[in-house]
Amino acid sequence: MNDLPERQTADNQQQNGGLYPPHFEKGALIQLASGEIKCVQDLSIEDFQRSTDLSPDLKLDSSTVGKISLNQQRTMALLCFVVGEDKLQIIVEAPVEHPFFVYGKGWSAVTPEMSMSRYKLACHELIVGDVCASLTLKTPVNADAQNIADVPRDIAVHMQHNEINKPTQFLPSQLAPR
Repeated sequence: MNDLPERQTADNQQQNGGLYPPHFEKGALIQLASGEIKCVQDLSIEDFQRSTDLSPDLKLDSSTVGKISLNQQRTMALLCFVVGEDKLQIIVEAPVEHPFFVYGKGWSAVTPEMSMSRYKLACHELIVGDVCASLTLKTPVNADAQNIADVPRDIAVHMQHNEINKPTQFLPSQLAPR
């Protein structure tokens, strides 16, 4: 039996502004680049590595958490990451329950109990110094003009959402800058 909530409508997804992607729900099916299908809670760092090895466009980088700041309501976090070999510093705004995949820990969030409440996904606490799995372009479209708009909104796990009862494509065929 599947623990997934009823399928969200397009209106519901628009209302939450895409802040709560359904592919993080416990039991959500993720299709890896190899074609293998796994539940999101069963993903491993090896899955990320094997999938990026098969991708002509993406590579697996590391994003080290440098700073975490919460808003006054403690519902949103500003996370400063240092990404990849070039040590690109980016700031990402995300809900405190947003899961990131951390090397050696697995799924982690600023507020793990809220991840459990929203997604039913067990998470560890995301802390400064954690190293997150980050999917980036092998060859940036314009390396000189790379900025925050070029980084996927969800840098830890960039997934393309399909229907909730169908597998989510783990590696999109195209990752275009916004």
